[in-house]
Amino acid sequence: MKTLAILALLLVSVGAQGQKAPPRKATLAEQKACSEQAAKVFHEHFPDSSDSTYTSHYDPEANVCYAYIEQLKKRNGDIAQQVIILDAFENKGYAVFYALSPSQAPNACTVTPLRKKEGVECSSKAEFDALVRQYYNLDK
Repeated sequence: MKTLAILALLLVSVGAQGQKAPPRKATLAEQKACSEQAAKVFHEHFPDSSDSTYTSHYDPEANVCYAYIEQLKKRNGDIAQQVIILDAFENKGYAVFYALSPSQAPNACTVTPLRKKEGVECSSKAEFDALVRQYYNLDK
């Protein structure tokens, strides 16, 4: 009987090792703190926010509060676009996209994965968005 109990425990532990724990969900308090901090950072960086918007996203797995800030400015009949993604609490930049015109290649397009020093260069807004989804699970 003792052997059966040990065997059953071994089978259960082997089966549990193959299963991943479900991803942790952000609490309402974490989401609220992130939202408030992202708003603060946004207004510090863009005090005249008439041409800028932001969204916040708290990633509980990485313990990072992202601020996704986007600015559109009319320039010489074209629209320049700037996107910055940063950690709202650490004020650390993770990604930047800047293009003077939607029809031109971006002047800057870099996405830095978490816990990495080197950024990944990109050559279009679509590529930037794909990298942002891949590394930060942000969908814009």
